[in-house]
Amino acid sequence: MVRIFHIGARALTLIAAAAAALWLLAALLVSLTPVSDPDLGFHISWGRLLLDDFGRARSLTLGQHPSIVVYAYSYWIYQVVAATLFDHAGPWSLVILREMMVLGALALAFLLAGRLGAPLWARATLLAFGVLVGQERFVDRPDVFSTLAWTAALWILIVHRRGRGVWALVPLQILWVNTHLFFSLLPLGAAAFFAGDFLDGSSRNPRRTGLVLGALVLASFVGPAGPGAWASQLKLAGFASGREAPVQIEELLSPFANYKNLLSVWAFRIGMPICVIAAIAGRKRVGTGAVLALLVPAAFSILARRTMALFALTAVALAPSALEFLVSCLPAAAARSLRLASVGVGLVAALVGVVGLANGRVLLAEDKPLRIGDIGRVELAGMDAARFLRDSDVQGPVFHNPVLAGAILLHNGERLTPFMDARWVGTDEAVAVYRKLTRSDDASAAAAWDETQRAHGFETVMLDFYEMPALLRRLSEDPGWALVFVDDDAAVFCRRGGPNDRVIAERSPEIAAARALADPDREAALGGEVVRFLGSRHPSPLVHLDFPWESFRRGNFALQVRDRPAAQVAYLDLFRRQRGSLHLSPHRVDVLRNALWCLAESGQWEAQAALCSALVVEEKSNPGRRIGLRVGETQALLKLGLTTEIERSALGIVRDPAAEANDRWWAWTCIASARETAGESAGAADALRAASRIRPDDAETFQSLGTILDTRLGRAADALEAYEKYLSLGGRSPAVEERVRQIRQERPGPLP
Repeated sequence: MVRIFHIGARALTLIAAAAAALWLLAALLVSLTPVSDPDLGFHISWGRLLLDDFGRARSLTLGQHPSIVVYAYSYWIYQVVAATLFDHAGPWSLVILREMMVLGALALAFLLAGRLGAPLWARATLLAFGVLVGQERFVDRPDVFSTLAWTAALWILIVHRRGRGVWALVPLQILWVNTHLFFSLLPLGAAAFFAGDFLDGSSRNPRRTGLVLGALVLASFVGPAGPGAWASQLKLAGFASGREAPVQIEELLSPFANYKNLLSVWAFRIGMPICVIAAIAGRKRVGTGAVLALLVPAAFSILARRTMALFALTAVALAPSALEFLVSCLPAAAARSLRLASVGVGLVAALVGVVGLANGRVLLAEDKPLRIGDIGRVELAGMDAARFLRDSDVQGPVFHNPVLAGAILLHNGERLTPFMDARWVGTDEAVAVYRKLTRSDDASAAAAWDETQRAHGFETVMLDFYEMPALLRRLSEDPGWALVFVDDDAAVFCRRGGPNDRVIAERSPEIAAARALADPDREAALGGEVVRFLGSRHPSPLVHLDFPWESFRRGNFALQVRDRPAAQVAYLDLFRRQRGSLHLSPHRVDVLRNALWCLAESGQWEAQAALCSALVVEEKSNPGRRIGLRVGETQALLKLGLTTEIERSALGIVRDPAAEANDRWWAWTCIASARETAGESAGAADALRAASRIRPDDAETFQSLGTILDTRLGRAADALEAYEKYLSLGGRSPAVEERVRQIRQERPGPLP
């Protein structure tokens, strides 16, 4: 019996070790993606300015609100490091820096859990939770340093707080206050542990506690901002609660809010309460201070999704011991089963995750247009458009989507001051303009833009294809503006008659010459690709998937400006290159809808019917659109003459509870036509009778019914009744009138 237990324990250890290694590998892969965070351009630009003239940060805002000076030196170490690495070593060096901080934080938390006596199975389980939740912030922002610094602070506080090693917190605080805004977490965390010691009765030395906390506060003054660094914490609290944000930003919303639900959010929603409850229940094992320290990031994470990673790393360090304590309270057999199940599920999930990351499925499902290992590229929004502004010496003022500000700053520095920065903290006037233009539609965009232009006199506009579609269409149609650049990411317009006329003269003819024209062969090719995709199987789980993001985004621009030929070009390329990835893309339904629009004015009836049929099942919550798709499918099938399919599709309309009377009447007439074509005249007559019951005042229905009864079924008496109903409803047809007279002559006397 003992031998069996030891074999089981050894197996558990091996499985847990394998699971932990795979989760660390998953974290490495998630972090091994190209530089893509839009804020990075902002940070690199500030870093360059600081390297050039450190004191200028006190007076510059670079498109932000004047109050932003409270942040001026809050990131300076990260910004200087990022700018130096980017300019002298290239973007791959930033990826390596990110990788080191991510893996360093995870490894430190994992080892700290071991110092607290947690067994390997519990540490592997919490490591899985940490990677799942924390991966959202494995990005090129100073936030990732805060995650590492917080984990280092936990190590010092747990291992050294009762000795001289606690003073290592002071240099950590100095480094932190000059690198990221979350530096106030350090004195909060220290206070949590000291309060826990007091409550546990393990250490009650108020003088020492006061000295350490006072030293941390004083250390936070050591920086260019001095005591003013704490002014940023007031605004940070406002952003964390959403009060300071001018627009709704997902990362500032609570993870429990109703928005796009990612795997990390669901892992946090489920795992956070479990970790907190486990820590409280096992506080005798981990200590009250550790429980209070866990509650600090938990409280921030409940307010804002962007702080979930802090809680995740804290849980990796502090929760495993509590989890083991709770499991050990169970009967021995149940405890062994729970431990094995935990690491077993973790191992399988890690294996699936690593394979999914390697073959692109995880990033595709998360809607991230990134490729693992492609670390030499920069994927900031609008990079090529911003480079065009620089290389062509395009003049401002420039209006743009906020998300494009980072790229504009990265390539143009102070030459083109952004109207509003990538974090939506522009001046009050800029925020008001942004809100007005994002909320405008085709009817109001012209007036909103004209008012904005009178106030600001923009010479250049740089837009992506999502936030301001009405303005994008307005500028595309306005003869006073010229499109001078467009790629799969952004479009640039310049005002005619201004300082950019040279750029317009050089670029406009080239763009006009490249514009796609209507092409029946292209429509036929697109229709064929659509049909081929809809009939294809889902790809094997092991096949590498690479979604054609460039084609997808080019198509979005063409769709926004309603350029059907250009959209057809982009979507034909998308379907040819998707190679099964479209089956798993979150944009699959959008792509199918857009493909239907691309083919709307073509004769590709087979593709249109197939698209409508595929989209019907997706429109469960939009009855009007669902009925429209059923009608579109039926119309396409009528063109193809597929009688069986026509009846199937039309019956779908008849049976749909959302269908209106006219829809059902039309469907019955289509069924009648299909049955008549198939030689089922009696069935056609039944369908027309059903149609006449829905619209008893429609004369044409009775004329068609009479014709079938008379000429196909030889039922003159029934036909006469239908003909006379037709005439009584105002129908006028000499042929019908003549036929009525003939029937009455052939059948004298009262007719049944």
